[in-house]
Amino acid sequence: MLTGIDEGSSTEAALKHLVEMLLHDLDRIVEHAVEHLQAASRSYAVLAPGELAPVAATNISNLLTLVLDPDTDRACVERAYRESGEIRARQGVTSDEMLNGWRAGMEALREEAHEAAATLGLGADVLLAFLEAMLRWGDVGMVATASAHREAEFERARHEQHHRANLVRGILFGTLSTAAISVQAMGYGLDPAGTYRAVRSRPTAKATLGALERQLGVADGAGSRRGLAALVDGDLVGFVLEPVQDGDSDCRYRSARAAARARELVQAGNPSVRGSNITAGGGTRRHGPPGSVAGGGG
Repeated sequence: MLTGIDEGSSTEAALKHLVEMLLHDLDRIVEHAVEHLQAASRSYAVLAPGELAPVAATNISNLLTLVLDPDTDRACVERAYRESGEIRARQGVTSDEMLNGWRAGMEALREEAHEAAATLGLGADVLLAFLEAMLRWGDVGMVATASAHREAEFERARHEQHHRANLVRGILFGTLSTAAISVQAMGYGLDPAGTYRAVRSRPTAKATLGALERQLGVADGAGSRRGLAALVDGDLVGFVLEPVQDGDSDCRYRSARAAARARELVQAGNPSVRGSNITAGGGTRRHGPPGSVAGGGG
């Protein structure tokens, strides 16, 4: 273990010795930081320490390296920070939770720095210099990881929208197999044995996309999902459990006389919500009782 600082050492030299000591104890500090991360949010709590430690180690090591030598290759460090943000996005950690995680990690590092400074017999000026540098370079890390995390979230949302639109089209047009419908429907928390109605609505200034999604029960993170919908050519198109909610006059629902109308609704724009029964095959038919999303066909 690194110990000992001459009383005549400058603040800069003492700061260097403090950072070297922290880098020497990096593994233990990472364990401490992971404990803080898991206490900070649910997303971190459900991940195993082994999943959190590599990113925490990289971020803390880079932060300490910048404090030790501000002339360190910033491009290399920023690439590592961006990779950290991308990894956290893939792990399901939200941007807000990741930023809280950064603060939790720096709090753990601050605690470790206090203990190390006491062990080395360093004065308050050295500790203050370290904390100021930690916060300054920590902001750099937070900005880089947040930027990469946001880009990864946008890409994931784009992929999710594409997948959801393909699933909605496949069900309404009856082009998916029973097994594919069942598996994918359950993946969205839907009951494959439920009876659903095809719907379509054009968002407006009054009936916004978010309002329509909440009214129809297809919004993410808004409680139990009643169906699934996606943007198709600017319209919200999908299927929902009966009865369809009819709240806003700008988002009204009218039953179609023929079940085959569902195919037309997927193709033709209409400012109001309309619908028809979707069959067991996920498509539509002219006769027979309403079927479920999970039945035959396709």
